Amino acid sequence: MQKGTLKNITHFSLWHFNTACNFDCDYCFGHTKKEHPAVGRFSPDEIARSFDETGYTWWIGISGGEPFLYPGLVEIVEKLSRNHFVHIDTNLSCEMEKFLDKVNPARIVYLHCAFHAAEVEKRGKVEKFMEKVLLLRDSGFSTILSLVTYP
Repeated sequence: MQKGTLKNITHFSLWHFNTACNFDCDYCFGHTKKEHPAVGRFSPDEIARSFDETGYTWWIGISGGEPFLYPGLVEIVEKLSRNHFVHIDTNLSCEMEKFLDKVNPARIVYLHCAFHAAEVEKRGKVEKFMEKVLLLRDSGFSTILSLVTYP
């Protein structure tokens, strides 16, 4: 498969990757700590191969729940991003070290870092959230920071 560039992407997939979330936001309809039974059904190699075999370079958006709660996410992103581009929606509540070590920032379009103010403040993690945003940026990752407002 020939690697494309971000400028010539013609195929996009928005993958509702998982359902589990570690936040308990008043406005959320999910409220589940349990993972959907289909999560983990395919290996990272099978997932990457399914995109590779199309012959196209994809932009794959990964959303959830909180994708980083899934233990195999980093390996999946690492394999997908060899030939494709990825963006991830995250609340930044999980540790990022493994992601920073294994994933090439040039293949990550951006990390959408959703600041759920009430939940982050309740946990006393405002500074930690901002530290992670800066760490990602300092490591070469593009971030989009959004404030989740309610009501």
